[in-house]
Amino acid sequence: MKRSRFTLIELLVVIAIIAILASMLLPALNRARASARQTTCTNNLKQVGVALNLYGSDNKYYPAARPVDALGYGRNFHWWYFRVLPYLSKDTSITNITWDQAARLRNFGALRCPEIKTINSDTCSYSMNQFSHSISLLGMSPFWAASPGNGPVKGLNVSYCIKPETVSRGTSSRAPVANSRILWVSELGLDPSGIENLKQQPYISDFEDRSRIDNVQGGSEYSFRHLNRKNVLWLDGHVSPIQLGDIDGALSLKDGR
Repeated sequence: MKRSRFTLIELLVVIAIIAILASMLLPALNRARASARQTTCTNNLKQVGVALNLYGSDNKYYPAARPVDALGYGRNFHWWYFRVLPYLSKDTSITNITWDQAARLRNFGALRCPEIKTINSDTCSYSMNQFSHSISLLGMSPFWAASPGNGPVKGLNVSYCIKPETVSRGTSSRAPVANSRILWVSELGLDPSGIENLKQQPYISDFEDRSRIDNVQGGSEYSFRHLNRKNVLWLDGHVSPIQLGDIDGALSLKDGR
C-alpha cells in the first residue's frame, strides 16, 4: 500500500493555521497573566492595610508618608513602609543598613508589586498619601504635622500623621467625604525612562495636572500599570482599582465613580 505523505504546501498550511491560532490566543493569555498579577497586587495592598491598622492600633496614629528627623525619625527605617514591616513578619532589628539593603526591605513580600520586574537601589512599588491636600480640602481631623515645631497646622507642603479615628469633616467649599473614597496607599509613578528607574522615598501629594497624580520628589507620573488601571488602598482599608481621571485634587474619588 502506498504511504500518503504531507506535501510541502500542506505542511505550510498547517504551520500557518497554528501560527494564526497562536496569535489569536496569545493576547488572551497575556491578559490573563496581567489580571493575575493585578490580583496579587490587590492582595498585597490588603495586607499592607492590615499592617497599617495594626500599627495604628499599637501607636494611636499611622506613620507619616514623609517623616522628618526632628520627630525621632531616621533616614531608612522610618518611612511608612519600614514602620509596618514588623507587621508583615519581617525583622527590622538591624541598624545602620545601606541604601541597597533598604531597597530590598522596601520590596519585601507584600510591599512589592508583581509588575515590578527589576529591583535597584531606588525601587519602590507603593506610595502613601501625604494628606496635605486631603486635610486642607476635605477638613480631615484629627491629625498632627510631621515637621519640626508644628502641631495641628495646615499646609500643602506639610506631611501629616493621621489617627485611626481621622475622618473628613468637610470645609466651607466641600462636603465631608467618606474614608472609603480617600486614597491612602497606591502604586508608585515612574519617570519616562521606565519602571526600573523609580524615585527615591516617594509620597503622594500635590499636583498641577489633575488628570494624573504626581510624585513630589521628581514629578514622576503615577502609574496605571495593571491593564490601564492601578490598585488603591482606601482609608477605610478596602482595595479597588481606579483608572486615569478617577481621583480629584483632594486625592479622593470623584463623584459618580
